[in-house]
Amino acid sequence: MHRLRTVLSAGFLFALAGCGGGSNPGGASTPPPSTLPPLGPATRTVLDVRDWVLKGGAGLFYNQDSLPEGTLDVTMEWSNGDVPISVFVTEANTCPDTTSLRSGACRVLAQSTDPKVKPKRLSYAVPAGKPSLAVWVVNEGRNGADGSVEVGLTSREKPATPDPNATPTPNDPTAGLADGPVAIAFIKVRSIDTGNFNYRDPFQDRDGYWILHKGEFVVFDLTQKNASNSPCKWIKDPTWTVDDPKFALIIKGSSQPFLLRADVNKDAGTIEVTGRIDGVTSNVLQLKVTP
Repeated sequence: MHRLRTVLSAGFLFALAGCGGGSNPGGASTPPPSTLPPLGPATRTVLDVRDWVLKGGAGLFYNQDSLPEGTLDVTMEWSNGDVPISVFVTEANTCPDTTSLRSGACRVLAQSTDPKVKPKRLSYAVPAGKPSLAVWVVNEGRNGADGSVEVGLTSREKPATPDPNATPTPNDPTAGLADGPVAIAFIKVRSIDTGNFNYRDPFQDRDGYWILHKGEFVVFDLTQKNASNSPCKWIKDPTWTVDDPKFALIIKGSSQPFLLRADVNKDAGTIEVTGRIDGVTSNVLQLKVTP
């Protein structure tokens, strides 16, 4: 059997992505203006509302990025109460798949797993530092289920007003990122287009395979982080490796080296995708093409 093992460089694929103060005439130092965002009364904002459909044993997640300090709340409802559905909150881009989540390999920040509780509700105190979180919905049963999930955030923080005197750096894709070096590389399924810009939620089967179908257009995304788990500056653009024995994917060009784009060309096959940046290899995405 011939196996296609494709290594793609950034040349084939292109790049992602002050301070102030003063003194008065008398020489006394004037403290710089606060860079903290203004605070108001605590208000709840709906961050995300999704409808989902999951086969037995499958799971999916929704990232909530750069959250202000406050309280995250998740409410999930589903139609068939005989099917056990669980909800988890993890740090974004740290848990590679549902299998790892079930096995305890991922750090769970909050969860609601009691099969007798319907609808599921949970909350999590979001700390300062603008963390990004992932909300997971997992079908623990053998039968399929459908439902919806709403994610909200109650916070006193208002969006910061951009500094009008700040010097823009449009040509530096690393501007605003934490210092490296890269310690973590994490890849995920970013989107799946079923045709004509109709997108579906990525999901995994019970064995941890991300499911694809012939005719779909899939995009993979790589995120690089430092040892403090913060998105960070990098030196060289990432490369991608695709192990595709049955040639189920047709790799497409991309203007963004952190995105790998592909058409699903066949109705069967198993695929492994990995990324690598600054000498750090990512997690392995396992995918299965089914009719």
